[in-house]
Amino acid sequence: MFNDQGFEILISSDLQYEELCSEIYFEDQLVALITRENGLENAIIEIFPPSNSENWSFDCARFLKTVEKATSTLIRTDENPKPNKKSSNFGKFNVVLKDLPYKKNGKTEIFYDHLYLGEISGGPEGLIIQFNGKSLKSHSEFKVDEIVSAITKGKELLR
Repeated sequence: MFNDQGFEILISSDLQYEELCSEIYFEDQLVALITRENGLENAIIEIFPPSNSENWSFDCARFLKTVEKATSTLIRTDENPKPNKKSSNFGKFNVVLKDLPYKKNGKTEIFYDHLYLGEISGGPEGLIIQFNGKSLKSHSEFKVDEIVSAITKGKELLR
């Protein structure tokens, strides 16, 4: 089990899926589930709404590290791993830099198929990613490489 400042990864065998899954928890709440049902190159992440607030809000770098660790753990459990291709596009993701004078570093907004998904913003402790709980109720499954690319691009725009 991986544990990094509130994040935990559990590998599970969910009856809904033929393949193993990575469950990502934050402070004992299920945040996301990564599956490789469509192959390792097309791993899917499903992000769940928080049960005790409107939004998830946690450190962007730690979230990315956790998603990458959860995905790589699934790859290592495969008997015949296929090469992992890096996607150069974001699929249906769109990342927009917002210049807000009252925020020191501004923010980037992340959209999926024109639906506001969340934002990355700068703060005294580093970059924070916040997922909109209401948006997650209408759509919560994404390709891992696409969301990681979108979040990474959002971070780069803030630098």
